Amino acid sequence: WFLSERDGWMHLYTVDVTDTHASPTQLTTGRWEITDVDLSPDRSQFLLTTTEEHPGERHLYEMALDGGARRKLTTRTGAHQVVLSPDGRRMATISSASNLPPEVYLMDHRAGADMVRVTTSTSEEWRAYKWIEPQLVTYSARDGVEVYARLFTPEMVGAKRQPNAPAVVFVHGAGYAQNA
Repeated sequence: WFLSERDGWMHLYTVDVTDTHASPTQLTTGRWEITDVDLSPDRSQFLLTTTEEHPGERHLYEMALDGGARRKLTTRTGAHQVVLSPDGRRMATISSASNLPPEVYLMDHRAGADMVRVTTSTSEEWRAYKWIEPQLVTYSARDGVEVYARLFTPEMVGAKRQPNAPAVVFVHGAGYAQNA
């Protein structure tokens, strides 16, 4: 198995290495990417971290070795970097969201399992602050490509919008790899 951008997006392929004439078989497709792939501890399934829900999110899925339907394991909004326990029954994930810094959570290896936070990296003062949840927006670039962004407005902090005031724009400029 290997990852490739053969179709313009980072997807999973397999190839029979014993057959010198074998062509790769694409196991995943869509306008999203796989950011990480591994085998389950018992080597019976692929574990895929993908952006299929949204370019700014990373979720863990399981999929049979021959492809097919994927089963989403992480459900909390945000990004998840997951490692399975050696016996495959538990998962540790570093999870973050647009207004939450990365923390370590533990959960059972099943879809929708509760995530139990085991680290607290922020101060009490930081946690007491009401952090803004930005609005997720899209717009079309000049070439027609849809660009995703997080929008913060003065109203979100109780301020009045001033039409002539400057804005801050972070341009990621990396195609479909989202840094926003």
